[in-house]
Amino acid sequence: SLQMFDRLGFADRFVAKGRKVRHVYVHWERKRIIHVNYNLIESPYTYFCSMPQAQTERIISGYFEEKGGVIERNIELVGISIQDAHVEVVLKHQGERIETASYDYVIACDGAKSTVRNELKIPFKGHDYHKHYHLFDGYVDCGDSPIEDTHYFVTEKGYFIIAPMIGGYHRMVLYDVSNGTKTCTQEEYQELIDQFGPGYVKLKEILWNSKGFFYNRLLEDFQVQRRVFF
Repeated sequence: SLQMFDRLGFADRFVAKGRKVRHVYVHWERKRIIHVNYNLIESPYTYFCSMPQAQTERIISGYFEEKGGVIERNIELVGISIQDAHVEVVLKHQGERIETASYDYVIACDGAKSTVRNELKIPFKGHDYHKHYHLFDGYVDCGDSPIEDTHYFVTEKGYFIIAPMIGGYHRMVLYDVSNGTKTCTQEEYQELIDQFGPGYVKLKEILWNSKGFFYNRLLEDFQVQRRVFF
Protein backbone atom coordinates (compact mmCIF):
# COMPACT_ATOMS: atom_id res chain seq x y z
CA SER A 1 0.00 0.00 0.00
CA LEU A 2 2.78 2.43 0.87
CA GLN A 3 4.52 1.78 -2.45
CA MET A 4 1.23 2.45 -4.27
CA PHE A 5 0.71 5.67 -2.31
CA ASP A 6 4.32 6.59 -3.10
CA ARG A 7 3.61 6.34 -6.83
CA LEU A 8 0.61 8.61 -6.29
CA GLY A 9 2.81 11.07 -4.41
CA PHE A 10 1.60 11.08 -0.81
CA ALA A 11 3.07 8.08 1.05
CA ASP A 12 5.03 10.50 3.23
CA ARG A 13 1.78 11.56 4.90
CA PHE A 14 1.17 8.02 6.14
CA VAL A 15 4.77 7.61 7.28
CA ALA A 16 4.56 10.87 9.25
CA LYS A 17 1.29 9.94 10.99
CA GLY A 18 1.61 6.17 11.42
CA ARG A 19 3.54 3.87 13.70
CA LYS A 20 6.25 1.77 12.07
CA VAL A 21 5.92 -1.91 13.02
CA ARG A 22 8.83 -4.03 11.78
CA HIS A 23 8.24 -7.42 13.42
CA VAL A 24 5.40 -9.95 13.61
CA TYR A 25 5.60 -12.88 16.02
CA VAL A 26 3.39 -15.97 16.07
CA HIS A 27 3.05 -18.02 19.26
CA TRP A 28 1.57 -21.50 19.54
CA GLU A 29 0.36 -22.32 23.06
CA ARG A 30 2.45 -19.32 24.26
CA LYS A 31 5.66 -20.60 22.64
CA ARG A 32 7.08 -18.47 19.83
CA ILE A 33 7.26 -20.42 16.57
CA ILE A 34 7.48 -17.74 13.84
CA HIS A 35 9.23 -14.40 13.49
CA VAL A 36 8.50 -12.23 10.44
CA ASN A 37 11.16 -9.54 10.06
CA TYR A 38 10.04 -6.67 7.82
CA ASN A 39 13.56 -5.23 7.84
CA LEU A 40 14.48 -7.95 5.32
CA ILE A 41 11.89 -6.91 2.73
CA GLU A 42 13.32 -5.53 -0.52
CA SER A 43 11.30 -2.33 -0.42
CA PRO A 44 11.75 1.33 0.49
CA TYR A 45 9.30 0.57 3.31
CA THR A 46 10.72 -2.08 5.62
CA TYR A 47 7.75 -1.92 7.98
CA PHE A 48 4.01 -1.72 7.94
CA CYS A 49 2.42 1.55 8.92
CA SER A 50 -0.02 1.12 11.80
CA MET A 51 -2.78 3.72 12.11
CA PRO A 52 -6.54 3.91 12.72
CA GLN A 53 -8.84 3.49 9.71
CA ALA A 54 -10.29 6.97 10.26
CA GLN A 55 -6.81 8.50 9.91
CA THR A 56 -6.20 6.54 6.72
CA GLU A 57 -9.45 7.86 5.27
CA ARG A 58 -8.64 11.45 6.25
CA ILE A 59 -5.28 11.31 4.47
CA ILE A 60 -6.68 9.78 1.27
CA SER A 61 -9.74 12.02 1.07
CA GLY A 62 -7.66 15.11 1.85
CA TYR A 63 -5.25 14.34 -0.97
CA PHE A 64 -8.15 13.62 -3.34
CA GLU A 65 -9.75 16.98 -2.57
CA GLU A 66 -6.42 18.80 -3.00
CA LYS A 67 -6.30 17.38 -6.53
CA GLY A 68 -9.74 18.80 -7.31
CA GLY A 69 -11.86 15.82 -6.35
CA VAL A 70 -15.24 16.31 -4.71
CA ILE A 71 -16.62 13.91 -2.10
CA GLU A 72 -20.41 13.91 -1.68
CA ARG A 73 -21.84 12.11 1.34
CA ASN A 74 -25.33 11.02 2.42
CA ILE A 75 -26.13 9.80 -1.10
CA GLU A 76 -27.27 6.23 -1.72
CA LEU A 77 -27.09 4.39 -5.02
CA VAL A 78 -30.44 2.62 -5.48
CA GLY A 79 -30.31 1.61 -9.15
CA ILE A 80 -27.82 1.02 -11.95
CA SER A 81 -27.96 -0.06 -15.60
CA ILE A 82 -25.24 -0.39 -18.22
CA GLN A 83 -25.97 1.27 -21.57
CA ASP A 84 -24.00 1.11 -24.82
CA ALA A 85 -21.85 4.18 -24.12
CA HIS A 86 -22.41 4.97 -20.45
CA VAL A 87 -23.64 3.75 -17.08
CA GLU A 88 -26.91 5.13 -15.75
CA VAL A 89 -27.37 5.32 -11.99
CA VAL A 90 -30.24 6.29 -9.72
CA LEU A 91 -29.16 8.16 -6.58
CA LYS A 92 -31.19 8.94 -3.47
CA HIS A 93 -30.12 12.06 -1.62
CA GLN A 94 -30.72 12.88 2.01
CA GLY A 95 -34.30 14.14 2.16
CA GLU A 96 -35.40 11.45 -0.32
CA ARG A 97 -34.65 13.47 -3.47
CA ILE A 98 -34.05 11.10 -6.41
CA GLU A 99 -31.50 11.89 -9.12
CA THR A 100 -30.72 9.99 -12.33
CA ALA A 101 -27.19 10.53 -13.66
CA SER A 102 -24.92 9.09 -16.36
CA TYR A 103 -21.22 8.30 -16.09
CA ASP A 104 -18.58 6.78 -18.34
CA TYR A 105 -17.61 4.35 -15.58
CA VAL A 106 -18.72 3.24 -12.13
CA ILE A 107 -16.32 1.84 -9.53
CA ALA A 108 -18.25 -0.21 -6.97
CA CYS A 109 -16.72 -0.08 -3.48
CA ASP A 110 -19.90 -0.90 -1.60
CA GLY A 111 -18.81 -4.03 0.23
CA ALA A 112 -20.13 -7.50 0.86
CA LYS A 113 -23.80 -6.46 0.48
CA SER A 114 -23.08 -4.48 -2.70
CA THR A 115 -26.13 -2.81 -4.24
CA VAL A 116 -24.26 -2.55 -7.54
CA ARG A 117 -23.55 -6.27 -7.59
CA ASN A 118 -27.12 -7.16 -6.65
CA GLU A 119 -28.67 -4.80 -9.19
CA LEU A 120 -26.51 -6.23 -11.98
CA LYS A 121 -27.29 -9.78 -10.74
CA ILE A 122 -23.64 -10.81 -10.52
CA PRO A 123 -23.01 -14.09 -8.65
CA PHE A 124 -21.06 -13.87 -5.40
CA LYS A 125 -20.10 -17.49 -4.82
CA GLY A 126 -18.53 -18.95 -1.71
CA HIS A 127 -19.40 -20.18 1.75
CA ASP A 128 -19.58 -19.16 5.40
CA TYR A 129 -17.34 -20.54 8.13
CA HIS A 130 -19.98 -19.82 10.83
CA LYS A 131 -17.31 -18.31 13.06
CA HIS A 132 -17.25 -14.86 14.61
CA TYR A 133 -14.44 -12.68 15.85
CA HIS A 134 -14.13 -9.58 18.04
CA LEU A 135 -12.17 -6.50 16.97
CA PHE A 136 -11.42 -3.64 19.35
CA ASP A 137 -9.00 -0.84 20.23
CA GLY A 138 -7.95 -0.06 23.76
CA TYR A 139 -5.30 0.82 26.29
CA VAL A 140 -3.51 -2.08 27.94
CA ASP A 141 -1.08 -2.56 30.79
CA CYS A 142 1.65 -5.11 30.04
CA GLY A 143 3.73 -4.51 33.16
CA ASP A 144 7.44 -4.93 32.43
CA SER A 145 6.79 -6.51 29.00
CA PRO A 146 5.52 -3.73 26.69
CA ILE A 147 4.21 -4.93 23.33
CA GLU A 148 6.00 -2.93 20.63
CA ASP A 149 5.41 -5.35 17.74
CA THR A 150 2.50 -7.41 16.41
CA HIS A 151 1.87 -10.73 18.14
CA TYR A 152 -0.42 -13.65 17.28
CA PHE A 153 -1.17 -15.95 20.21
CA VAL A 154 -2.81 -19.11 18.90
CA THR A 155 -4.26 -22.20 20.60
CA GLU A 156 -6.56 -25.03 19.55
CA LYS A 157 -9.53 -23.16 20.98
CA GLY A 158 -8.94 -19.66 19.68
CA TYR A 159 -6.47 -16.83 19.28
CA PHE A 160 -5.57 -13.32 20.38
CA ILE A 161 -3.87 -10.77 18.11
CA ILE A 162 -2.43 -7.53 19.45
CA ALA A 163 -0.75 -4.74 17.48
CA PRO A 164 0.53 -1.32 18.62
CA MET A 165 -1.16 1.79 17.25
CA ILE A 166 -0.33 5.48 17.39
CA GLY A 167 -1.48 7.27 20.52
CA GLY A 168 -0.28 4.61 22.93
CA TYR A 169 -3.13 2.16 22.47
CA HIS A 170 -3.40 -1.26 20.73
CA ARG A 171 -5.60 -2.92 18.14
CA MET A 172 -6.78 -6.35 19.31
CA VAL A 173 -8.58 -9.28 17.68
CA LEU A 174 -10.08 -12.23 19.58
CA TYR A 175 -11.54 -15.47 18.31
CA ASP A 176 -13.07 -18.10 20.57
CA VAL A 177 -14.52 -21.32 19.14
CA SER A 178 -17.42 -21.02 21.58
CA ASN A 179 -18.18 -17.34 21.06
CA GLY A 180 -21.38 -15.95 19.60
CA THR A 181 -22.36 -12.78 17.84
CA LYS A 182 -22.79 -10.52 20.88
CA THR A 183 -20.38 -7.73 21.76
CA CYS A 184 -18.39 -8.55 24.90
CA THR A 185 -18.04 -6.45 28.02
CA GLN A 186 -14.57 -5.40 29.13
CA GLU A 187 -14.58 -8.18 31.71
CA GLU A 188 -15.50 -10.77 29.07
CA TYR A 189 -12.76 -9.49 26.77
CA GLN A 190 -10.29 -9.79 29.63
CA GLU A 191 -11.31 -13.40 30.27
CA LEU A 192 -10.59 -14.26 26.63
CA ILE A 193 -7.29 -12.33 26.67
CA ASP A 194 -6.24 -14.27 29.77
CA GLN A 195 -7.22 -17.53 28.08
CA PHE A 196 -5.41 -16.99 24.78
CA GLY A 197 -2.89 -14.20 25.40
CA PRO A 198 0.58 -14.25 26.98
CA GLY A 199 -0.77 -13.89 30.51
CA TYR A 200 0.33 -10.34 31.26
CA VAL A 201 -1.93 -8.18 29.05
CA LYS A 202 -4.47 -6.30 31.16
CA LEU A 203 -7.16 -4.31 29.37
CA LYS A 204 -7.48 -0.87 30.98
CA GLU A 205 -9.93 0.91 28.65
CA ILE A 206 -11.85 0.12 25.45
CA LEU A 207 -11.90 2.95 22.92
CA TRP A 208 -13.87 1.21 20.16
CA ASN A 209 -15.12 -2.29 19.50
CA SER A 210 -16.86 -4.29 16.82
CA LYS A 211 -17.49 -7.85 15.71
CA GLY A 212 -17.59 -9.70 12.43
CA PHE A 213 -17.75 -13.12 10.89
CA PHE A 214 -15.56 -15.21 8.60
CA TYR A 215 -16.77 -16.02 5.12
CA ASN A 216 -15.27 -16.81 1.74
CA ARG A 217 -16.76 -15.00 -1.28
CA LEU A 218 -15.31 -13.96 -4.62
CA LEU A 219 -16.55 -12.47 -7.88
CA GLU A 220 -15.69 -14.42 -11.01
CA ASP A 221 -14.86 -11.16 -12.80
CA PHE A 222 -14.10 -7.74 -11.33
CA GLN A 223 -15.35 -5.78 -14.35
CA VAL A 224 -18.61 -5.79 -16.28
CA GLN A 225 -18.68 -4.73 -19.95
CA ARG A 226 -15.67 -2.47 -19.31
CA ARG A 227 -18.03 0.02 -17.64
CA VAL A 228 -18.46 -1.16 -14.04
CA PHE A 229 -15.47 -2.15 -11.94
CA PHE A 230 -15.44 -3.81 -8.50
